[in-house]
Amino acid sequence: MNLILLQPSELTVAATTSTSATSSSSTSSDEAPSERTAVLAAGDARAKHIVKHLRKTTGETVTVGIEGAHLYQATIVVLDNGSLELSLSQQTHDDHTAQPRVTLLLAMPFPMRLKYLWPVVASMMVERVVVIQGSLSNPEFAKSRVLQPDTYLPLLREGLSQGGHTQLPTVEVAVDQPMSTIESLEGLLNKTDQQGDNSNTTTVKIFLDCGDETTVPPTVREIIMGQTKILSTETPSAVIAIGPERGWTEQEAQLFAKAGFHAAALGPSILRVDTAVISAISLTQAALQEWCLKHYHSQHAEGEGSNNKRKHGED
Repeated sequence: MNLILLQPSELTVAATTSTSATSSSSTSSDEAPSERTAVLAAGDARAKHIVKHLRKTTGETVTVGIEGAHLYQATIVVLDNGSLELSLSQQTHDDHTAQPRVTLLLAMPFPMRLKYLWPVVASMMVERVVVIQGSLSNPEFAKSRVLQPDTYLPLLREGLSQGGHTQLPTVEVAVDQPMSTIESLEGLLNKTDQQGDNSNTTTVKIFLDCGDETTVPPTVREIIMGQTKILSTETPSAVIAIGPERGWTEQEAQLFAKAGFHAAALGPSILRVDTAVISAISLTQAALQEWCLKHYHSQHAEGEGSNNKRKHGED
């Protein structure tokens, strides 16, 4: 647990008394500052972590996050009954700012694999997870409770605490029928795009494919670094499609290609789904950040060159 994550419903907001004199010219729109507090019961796992692991006590501070909002410094008061009162004060920095936007399009794997992955994808700041029924997915897996919010939401929040983030991934479950037509795939992608504001971003789309005896697809990094015309440097985004344990069918691979996806490989080894997901997300995020940094330096160098030309022209 690297972040004490609070739900907005756990906060109590109270107006504080202003110590400054109020002048007669003050407007009615002026509001007294507010103090936000949260009380964690002595048996709460977060309270135990603060006291026993972090060894914090009254008057010390700890970083907390409000789900869906920001990170704060909170001052601790240990109450007589062992509960902790956390008084939020200074906001630190916005979470999820200027991070690559990654959507995971995942064909339903073994339920235990997906249960393991829920906290992992949240800790890795995946923005959206779309679970679909692959042609080679076991249809019985679509009935698993691991696809229910009461199962995956606590696991996602566990991942936020581990990763030190506050933004829950958006989850869409579409396992009613296999993705069999270009329209069905594009429909999923359109739903994905409409969840957020992509007006200033374009997306690179990748599906993992181990290839065959004669052809090996390029790596994730090679694909992303070659997308100089479609990536935005402000908030670059990518969709990663990963098949179930038995992989994608040839028909599915053709559908991805028609929808503008690039086939990519993670190397010569045959990986478990959970290993492939973690590897693909890590490589994609690293490549997106590398591309942005490279493009930034390139633009900066061009700007410096233009300034020097203007300066010499004036001289």
